[in-house]
Amino acid sequence: MSIQSPEKISCDFDLQGAAPGAWDVVVTNPDAQIGTLPGGFHISAPAPTVTSLTPQIAINTGAVNISDLAGADFQPGAAVALRKKGNPSVIGTDVSVVSPSKITCRFDLAGVAPGLWDVAVTNPDGQTGGKVRAFTVVGLPSVTLNAVTTRYFAEGYTGSGFQECLCLVNPQENPAHTTVTYLFNDGTSRDQDLTLDPGSRCTIDVNRVVGEGKEVSSMIVSDQRITAERPICFNYRGLTGGHDTAGAEAPSKTWYFAEGYTGEGFEQFITVLNPGDS
Repeated sequence: MSIQSPEKISCDFDLQGAAPGAWDVVVTNPDAQIGTLPGGFHISAPAPTVTSLTPQIAINTGAVNISDLAGADFQPGAAVALRKKGNPSVIGTDVSVVSPSKITCRFDLAGVAPGLWDVAVTNPDGQTGGKVRAFTVVGLPSVTLNAVTTRYFAEGYTGSGFQECLCLVNPQENPAHTTVTYLFNDGTSRDQDLTLDPGSRCTIDVNRVVGEGKEVSSMIVSDQRITAERPICFNYRGLTGGHDTAGAEAPSKTWYFAEGYTGEGFEQFITVLNPGDS
């Protein structure tokens, strides 16, 4: 503590474990005279954080019970919601804060748009925390959850001389409700929802969807077993050509590339996609 003037004191407080809320500020002089500022200092609890949900996927034909929404700093009376841009929030019901690190709740998904949804927890003090793209909603009562297709494409570019597409085919007997998530360098993303009829295919003009001059990765989620490819055609420094790749089925901490060459006339790049939130 430092008494800098008759009107000013500087000091430090150890707030570890202190109860949130308004606290009185009390100053006691050496002559035992006391001054008090009622409610002069406010201690806030940490904002909630979310690490995972169990289950992480459900069909949009009814309610799903979340048996473990895991995280930290949950307060009694917290509210839970699923959020997706352009769609009404799905408000959790029967919310029970089992502990500061566990919540159970229920979501009514009837008619909810398929795709990836963010989860948000709001404590009674108004602080909100969550996890982006943490929950997947799929359509059709006939789909089984182990039939969901997920594909990841780290590489993508819509700059001058480059044309990027996504080619999708649904060989199944049911429509494939599919969400394409485009992820950008600045950490933002946007979703594109579409439905592939049984036995049909489509080509997505990525340049048109995301705009020109974008470095963009893609993540595709579908409620049917579909196939996805990402062709790119280019006219680069006088060279014309193209290449095509099938998406990765899952992220990984380790990847191996046998081919590589940086000689004259060659440029080699490694493109990386992190679909997580850490």
